[in-house]
Order: sequence, then structure tokens, then C-alpha cells
Amino acid sequence: MSQPSPPTPSPNACSASCTLSSPAPPRENTPDASDGGSVPMTYSSPLYTSLLGSMDSPFAADAKMLANIPKEKNPRPLRSIFNDSAEYWVGPDDDVLRLVFPAKLHLEGRFNKSGEYFSLPEKDLNLGDIKSAKIQFEVLPLDDKEKDCPASAITCSQFALSLLSALHTDVEKARNASLDAVAIPPNVPFWRTYKKEDRYSLVVTTGAVFKDVLVNTTISREEATQHVGLISPSKARARANQALGKNDGKKPDVDHSWRICDLEDSKGRYSALLNKYNHLRGTAVQTPDVRDEHGARIHVSDYKTKLKEGAIVELEVILRL
Repeated sequence: MSQPSPPTPSPNACSASCTLSSPAPPRENTPDASDGGSVPMTYSSPLYTSLLGSMDSPFAADAKMLANIPKEKNPRPLRSIFNDSAEYWVGPDDDVLRLVFPAKLHLEGRFNKSGEYFSLPEKDLNLGDIKSAKIQFEVLPLDDKEKDCPASAITCSQFALSLLSALHTDVEKARNASLDAVAIPPNVPFWRTYKKEDRYSLVVTTGAVFKDVLVNTTISREEATQHVGLISPSKARARANQALGKNDGKKPDVDHSWRICDLEDSKGRYSALLNKYNHLRGTAVQTPDVRDEHGARIHVSDYKTKLKEGAIVELEVILRL
């Protein structure tokens, strides 16, 4: 694979957070436009046309975008927007920086975590793991030999790796110069390295998979006024489940009511946790903004069937430290 000048991984790095992953239309055979020439619309595949449209985005990765990203006060906390202590890159307009580029899904890669257990550890699951679980996609820059891709899309995909490397280098230089060990970023790079194959993969993550994880079970004021005597933990959990509702074996509406107990569980890891913390059954599953070629959102339960190894996708990410 031909790639831009490779970054030099370091123990101090940053992470990319995925806000939108839009799989492009299926690949078809099209004329080779590797010389950058245009292809008549009547002969262009839907994928080729879609990628050309992506390149019109003001957020497409290129040298001009990199030159316009301010070095001063970047990255920085945006607590009023994200309500966390992380730092984010902003553009020249002081808005959150968004980066758009095409890439290929590498679902079989060692750093892909979009399966039924996402980023959860392989054993000894606890409540903290559930609260922090994320979906992680591994993607590859487009290869020079892609037949269905305009040259501009291939260039954009490959330049994204150089852009991320440059931003990471800026942070390291500034923070190492200050000798502030606390401020040096931890080892969470934008990319991962396959040393034997001498190549890089990009890694993007979504937000939390599970919403409103119940750690403590509570009752409402109305319930309290109707209840006399002490309430046991088991009764409290039962009330929480009743308030959240149960599916009673029925397949839920994938757009609205999926819960942790509805997910595929081939190794029984979810069920083991739910047997210990029964009130977690009501924990909602959040579906990230991952869409198919028709613009329809793909539910996490359908990733195994609707996301394909090597599929070309358009990614829109924000960069988080």
C-alpha cells in the first residue's frame, strides 16, 4: 500500500473520536481515472460519484485545511459543548474541527472493536466497564490501485494520516518543551502499527455504547409515599425494571428500545453480568450515526451483516485529546 510519509508513533499521542461513518454505495467496475481525469457521469459507478461529492466538503482533509488549523490554544477544553475534561481541536472559526476523509473498513483487524462485545474486556466485566464501553472501528487509507475511486479521494484518504501526524507532533513539541509531565498526552494514538506488515491503521471511536447505566437503584417520591417499611435491594431492582419496562422475549424496535439484554451474547458474558446486576437489563443501547448507502442508520445489532470487510466509507470525525 502506498501511503503518505508515515508518522512516527510515540508513547505520547492522541485519539480520534468518530461522529459519523457513512458507508458509500457498493463498489462496481468503472474506468480507471488514476490520472485525475474526469469520468463521464453515465459511466461512473455510484461509489465514484459519491466520493467525488465527499471531496466537495469544506472539511475534507487536505494541505489547505492543515495550514488553516490554528497552532495557538489548540487543542483545548470545550466543556460548554462536551461536558468533559478532554481537549479538542478547533478550526480557524473557533468551531469544533471536523475532518472528512474516505477509508476502507478493516473489520478483521486486531484493533477493530465493533463486534458484539465492543471494547469490553474479555472477562470479569463490571459496572465501570459497561459505562465506558465504546465502539471502535479500524480503517485503512485508500490504496493507489483502487479502481472505483477518483484520484482526489485517494489523495484525501492518504493525506488524513499525515494531517493527524502533524497535529500530534505539534502537541508533543509544545508539551515536551514545557516539561509538564502531567500535560503530556497518554498513549492513545490516532493510528496503530502493524510492524510485520510495515503499515498503519487508523482508529476511530464512537461515544458510549450504553446510555444511563444504573449504578444505584432509586424510587420516585410518588413510590415513596405509597410504600411503608423497609425496601430490600431485590425489590428496588424489580421496581427499576418495572419502571423501565421489559421486552418479555419480544424483539424490540431497533430504532428506539434496544437494551443490553437484547444484544447478541454468544459467550454469555452479558448474561453473567446481568445475573449479578439485574437492574442493568434496562440499560439502553445507543446507536451511533453509522449509515448505509441509502442514508439509513445501521443499528449495532446489524453490524455483522451490513458492514463488510473492505467496504469504502466516508468518515467525519472530531479530534479529541
